[in-house]
Amino acid sequence: MAVCEHRVHEYNDACNRTKIQLTYNSSQGNWEFPDQGGNLAPAYRLRPFTPSGSQHSPSHAGVEYVRVFDELDELRFARRMCRKRFHLL
Repeated sequence: MAVCEHRVHEYNDACNRTKIQLTYNSSQGNWEFPDQGGNLAPAYRLRPFTPSGSQHSPSHAGVEYVRVFDELDELRFARRMCRKRFHLL
């Protein structure tokens, strides 16, 4: 099994290669991006992941800003994220 670990700064760096601009909201302590309506939305959202037969794990975070990517931004983001090395377990 291969596991790839990404950190927030790696997601932010990959997003900065696209046209989407992330900003840090220090009052709320989260990263935001302009959504399709022009409003600021959270860039990352906790998405609990529960594989069948296991206990609930709140460690899976969703990357929200990918919903405003066009095809070129998707390719740029994917190319940047795939450079991460895998750890074999």
